Amino acid sequence: MSGTTDENHRVGGNVNVPRGIPSDKLVFNGSSDVVGEQEEETRGKATNYADPVYNVAVSDCSSCCPGCEPANVLSDDTQQLWLTHEGLPQHFTLDMTTAGALHPKENIVAFGWYCWHSYTTNPKRVEVSVGDSSFAEHFEFVGTFTASAGAGLQHFSFKTPLNLGKTPYVRLTVLENFGGEQVYI
Repeated sequence: MSGTTDENHRVGGNVNVPRGIPSDKLVFNGSSDVVGEQEEETRGKATNYADPVYNVAVSDCSSCCPGCEPANVLSDDTQQLWLTHEGLPQHFTLDMTTAGALHPKENIVAFGWYCWHSYTTNPKRVEVSVGDSSFAEHFEFVGTFTASAGAGLQHFSFKTPLNLGKTPYVRLTVLENFGGEQVYI
């Protein structure tokens, strides 16, 4: 996959977060090119593959403060968060193997997160990479995306959709925040 800058891939305007997704959590939107295999009522609707219903888990992270584990980005509790130790970059890796096994022909077309407050620790510049295992040497760069300052949904489209069946591990690396010493999602 080729690297890309975020300016051409930022989703503007109002973005509909799929129903049932907490407003301050991680979102990985998917869609299918295989029309015949989808149920009529779900065709054309966004699916959040970062939802716990797909047994998504955090397989590793660079750091976290006690009680602020990276798995909190997948929690329904809006008061749970991932807070890192000081220093950048910081990363976490999602294990999406179950979602990939259930929907091997689906594509991840966009991702994002919701910042419920405007903190200096909010992610500003985020690198996305994918791999077939959780080991760092197996990750392939997808792109770098820049968020806007302030509270609200940060949502980005991938230049090339990521096939869920071929990219079971997705790593988000926060390269820069808005001036804070830690990272908060």
